[in-house]
Amino acid sequence: LSTIDAALREAGEVIDEPSGSLRVLARRSFGMMHVSPLLPQFLAMHPKLTIDLELTEQVEIAPGDGVDLVIRLGAPVEKSLVTFPLASGTRILCASPKYLLQHGAPETIEALGRHACLTYRRAEERSTWVFERMANASAVRQSIEVTGPLRATNGEILREAATAGLGLVLLPAWMVAEDLTRGRLVRCLSNVRAWPAGFDTEIFVVYRRLNP
Repeated sequence: LSTIDAALREAGEVIDEPSGSLRVLARRSFGMMHVSPLLPQFLAMHPKLTIDLELTEQVEIAPGDGVDLVIRLGAPVEKSLVTFPLASGTRILCASPKYLLQHGAPETIEALGRHACLTYRRAEERSTWVFERMANASAVRQSIEVTGPLRATNGEILREAATAGLGLVLLPAWMVAEDLTRGRLVRCLSNVRAWPAGFDTEIFVVYRRLNP
């Protein structure tokens, strides 16, 4: 909340009290889980401000065409845009206790080929998970194609399916942290860094300078 507030103030030339309408375009899962619950507090901090919030599954989004602030996966390369990191890019491989009781936990990366894996849907591309571990002071990467009973374009759907025991899932830490704390999900292969191919970046808030 403080990061978005700081971005808003800088975008508004550090005015004392922001006013008017702020149009925000945000990734759907992050917006539902971490933006929507804070809106009452944010609007109480800025009573002269109104929020126009749109949620999307698109990845390549940027401010412009009436959009003031974007919350997106990864930082854009355009130099006239200002970015603030909001959430870690860490992904966590996990499954429900029910699934692990029935099928056991994977002990190796190769074992994932024998497990039900819940994956992001990316057109006709096959689902690939990337793993990185340290060996002799060097990072070694290994990719593996995974399959399972469900592919979806939305991480919330995959998270719910995982908590219901349908399979293993690889999701952002900001999405599954509470499930891990409450025991609805259990982390697997915690000694290696992992991410779905194409989804290994942080969440950023992005805006365009008024006077680049």
